Amino acid sequence: GSKVKQALDYSCNAYREDTVTVNEYDPVYARLQEVKPLVSRNFPAPLIELRKLKSGAFEIQPDPRQATIILLELTLPRKTIDADYQGKIVLQAADSSSAPYSRNLILHTFPFELPDPDIHIFSLLDVSEIWTEHRMGTLRNPHTLILPPDLTRLHKIANLTADYSGVLEENGVEPWLTNVFPRITGNNLNQSSVEWDGYKVLVNSVLARSSQQRQYWPIPLNLHYPSQRRFGPYNSTTYRQLLRNYLMGFSKSFPNPAVLGKGIIAPCWPANYGRERDIYNDYLAMAGQIFRLETPAEIVDPFIPINLKQYGWQNFQLLDGLKKYSKIVAPNGLWLDRETIATIQKAGKTIFWRPSDFGFPGLKVFYPAFFPQAPAWICKRYGTSGVILGTANNWSGKKHLLLYPARWFGRSKPVPSIMLKRIRRSLQDVAYLQLLEQHGDKDLSEWITKRLVRFAHSDALDSSLWNNRDDGLCTNERAWYLPKIIAGLAMSSNSDGAQEKIFKHQFRDLTEGVSIESEGIKAKNVFDKTTGKNRIRWTYYLTARKFTDEDIHPSVKFVNIPHGVNVIRNNITFSNPDWAFPEKDELTLESNDAVFGVFGADYRELSIKTRQSQRTMRCRVCALSARKFERPIINDGNFDDWPELAVAGDFIRICPDGLADEVLKNQSRTAIWPTQVKVGYDEYNLYIGFTCYQPEDLLRARLSNKLTSEDGFAWGEDMVEIFIDPNNTSSTNPLDVFHIAIKANGTVITCKGPVEAIAESAAGNWVNHIQAEVRTFRNKWQVEVSIPLADLNASDKFSRWWGMDFSRTSAYIGEISSWSGNRNQFGKPVSLGNVFIGR
Repeated sequence: GSKVKQALDYSCNAYREDTVTVNEYDPVYARLQEVKPLVSRNFPAPLIELRKLKSGAFEIQPDPRQATIILLELTLPRKTIDADYQGKIVLQAADSSSAPYSRNLILHTFPFELPDPDIHIFSLLDVSEIWTEHRMGTLRNPHTLILPPDLTRLHKIANLTADYSGVLEENGVEPWLTNVFPRITGNNLNQSSVEWDGYKVLVNSVLARSSQQRQYWPIPLNLHYPSQRRFGPYNSTTYRQLLRNYLMGFSKSFPNPAVLGKGIIAPCWPANYGRERDIYNDYLAMAGQIFRLETPAEIVDPFIPINLKQYGWQNFQLLDGLKKYSKIVAPNGLWLDRETIATIQKAGKTIFWRPSDFGFPGLKVFYPAFFPQAPAWICKRYGTSGVILGTANNWSGKKHLLLYPARWFGRSKPVPSIMLKRIRRSLQDVAYLQLLEQHGDKDLSEWITKRLVRFAHSDALDSSLWNNRDDGLCTNERAWYLPKIIAGLAMSSNSDGAQEKIFKHQFRDLTEGVSIESEGIKAKNVFDKTTGKNRIRWTYYLTARKFTDEDIHPSVKFVNIPHGVNVIRNNITFSNPDWAFPEKDELTLESNDAVFGVFGADYRELSIKTRQSQRTMRCRVCALSARKFERPIINDGNFDDWPELAVAGDFIRICPDGLADEVLKNQSRTAIWPTQVKVGYDEYNLYIGFTCYQPEDLLRARLSNKLTSEDGFAWGEDMVEIFIDPNNTSSTNPLDVFHIAIKANGTVITCKGPVEAIAESAAGNWVNHIQAEVRTFRNKWQVEVSIPLADLNASDKFSRWWGMDFSRTSAYIGEISSWSGNRNQFGKPVSLGNVFIGR
């Protein structure tokens, strides 16, 4: 880089993006890739440092089959003056056989040093995984490494751990060593002693290469070590005395907290509610003993901080006994909202939230569904102290990796991921915003932060727990770069304010707007006095959210109304709600009948108008008339004894959601593998039959009676689900729905409540006598279900519209689809389609 009178003296690194294979196909993360039938896939993530030639150029080995992505990383000297520097990138064949290609660049620098962003990002570094990956010996327990082994291997594991820690710390992530412990000799209290020397070698090796001052050090304790089997139960006197000796030994071995960081104790990091419930009493007993010892170490509370009964987890039990012991609260990010955060902060506690699995992907260079930058932005937005990312090196699972072993890529040093670079960038973003506040412009800092979080599709904390939105997505990477420029110009003495206004206007265009959601369309018969006949009233339940500070009143009305349909309520205008606050209203139509296509689905267009823009939105309307059977049906998985029926079909993919592609690129979200559902009934039973088309050899059936859930959906194996609301209400309470899941192995699982609650055995019980049969064919599989009307409290609910929806999980292609196509209110009464049950 050069200026007219001055050159910029910088250092440069270059990385080539590589891929890593993930063997388990996961429908939740499939949204980051093109949807296609794959058993495994590659995630772009590792950054392989390029070799630097004597000339200063970097040597690239391009892949002839696909684009090669290069990341250039410049390190600028301190006290760089406020200026534009001109430069260029030149691409030249190694043998100089072709003319060089060049691209001009302009780099703008600001004359200030960034402060500490005061946001701490941590990740667990599994030392036992390093031991296993580098083939240093067999562990008796694969997740427990006891030090010291022999001195040669001790120093090797210490150096390797320091290498991996260094890569994390260089990118702003503080490693917390896990699954590594000092050796305890003896099987009873009187004979036991703790050997801290080996663990001390490990710690000193990590500290010697630390690039930043450490905030915390996790004391090596968990629910399995020291062992209850050897020293008695957690609440026993002997175990308490052992803990005293253990913690005193740690303090004597590491007497300088200023170097090591503040000691914390987190015996376990539960991944879900079922795991939390299983370990809670043990965690509470150990924490109580530690608390009574009056140790300076701080105890972490990792459990769900909010009562989930109100969200449909009828058997949920609030695990809040750690309040009196803990100073740090570190729940899974899924269970945090504004009110919960405020309550925790009011109690004077530190919050480190843990992004749930689906909240921290970002293993894609362009347009990930959620950005790796988002955690730091969210901390700034909601005033939390930091983020615990989970295990950085889950190499056996190869999921959410922050760094990779060098030998995978023939390198000598551990390989960082793109995510690590994005995380460091996010800390720089927050440092800019902190500096902006110190400069006296807090309003601008908050203005930028609010839009950054919205841009990251992560402003769920501004809404209710189960109603987070993902429409209005921004897929323009320019929005990543504008905040720093805006903040820099606001603080620059050389800025006249004109450029700042231009960039703020561009940033607003990319990140502001109004979102309108069609939560569902409900049908109801109403009596027409003029004709003496029933008509069908269609009510469209709409939610508006405003993502702008402007006074804005979006209006919505029907357009292109078909012949024979009367408008009852049209052209509603929403008020001016707070940022991201949901405001609900409804539109209404009436028709003489329900005429739909062969799959019971049609679309109505709405016009959405603001002062700045006008656009249309297509609302999917699902309606079907069930047929009464004249004779009983044999439940055998065949439909030979069924009469001809209309079918619900044309299923819409809801995961991967594809909402942005549908809106921005006009791409269809129709399911790859078709599903058709027919509905019948008699005086005593409701009958539902699924036909799921796919090759027989691609069917995935797990031999278990449990469901796995993620991102609010059942996943990981083939299954179908049925949602029934005989009252066809507009409720958003999942407890108002009868929920049935039939797995491809024939298991029937029923409850009232969300799918996570089913998987965690926390859902409302529903006594029923449902029968289901699954039958497999060469190119399809079928499910036949009979549901007693009495079990639905619906023996007398004839001649009315019921709410029903049908969904299907196709594990091999990582797709979840449904008849209604509604993702955000999935499984709630308001989103269900409409099925007419006659006399």
